[in-house]
Amino acid sequence: MKKLAILYIQELKNAFHSYIAYILLAVFIAISGFFFVTLSAHFSLISQQWKAAPGIPEMNFNLTEIVLTGLFVNVAGLALFFTPPLTMRSFAEEKRQGTLELLLTLPISDTEVVLGKFFSCYTLFVLMILPLWLYPLLIQQAGGYFEWATVASGFLGMLLLGASFISLGIFISSLTTSQVVSASLSFGAFLFLWMAGSLENVPELEPLIWLGNFSMLEHFKSLARGILDLRDIVFYLFFTLFFLYATTVRLEIRSFRR
Repeated sequence: MKKLAILYIQELKNAFHSYIAYILLAVFIAISGFFFVTLSAHFSLISQQWKAAPGIPEMNFNLTEIVLTGLFVNVAGLALFFTPPLTMRSFAEEKRQGTLELLLTLPISDTEVVLGKFFSCYTLFVLMILPLWLYPLLIQQAGGYFEWATVASGFLGMLLLGASFISLGIFISSLTTSQVVSASLSFGAFLFLWMAGSLENVPELEPLIWLGNFSMLEHFKSLARGILDLRDIVFYLFFTLFFLYATTVRLEIRSFRR
């Protein structure tokens, strides 16, 4: 554990020595803030329209569903673009610079190497989504009512989704020596997994409808609405563990070939 902690801290330091980490954090927080302001303004507008027309039947909407659930879904989509830059350097840059071989010769296991890089990337992801907790507090301060259980479930969904993306991202990074290729392949894989649930709407792709079970979006939607389905949680955990294991195997194969 001590070796893992040392590697984790070193990886985190390397990340913050680059301006890219600061830019990603700033832009992600700014865009998520924009989503919050836009959704809040939309909710305020439709609330005023409903109050101005008392003859209209009561609409089926609430602050939690429109603002907070909408915010989580939009931010989750945003993660498609911001996670690849977090993971692209993890192994691709090490291989390009020839330092991966040196790292693998140190008295540290391949599993610890993978986990050290995973947790450093995951820490950056958590820092990006951490400000999401501020928005419910702002709503509460303004006198709005929302369901904290939905907020907690949505945040859990973001954490699980981020872990899944990062585990796949570092696996892809272990397959190439180019950061650009790593980021591009990661984004393509993330986008496919995000949209897999829509295959059922394309008759020509009906034989591939089973891929909808791997849709990141479909598994995330329930959590964003405050529905804790064990199947969704198990899916994300299994997905994360599978690609962490696959990355470890990839390193072991590389070590064996040397």
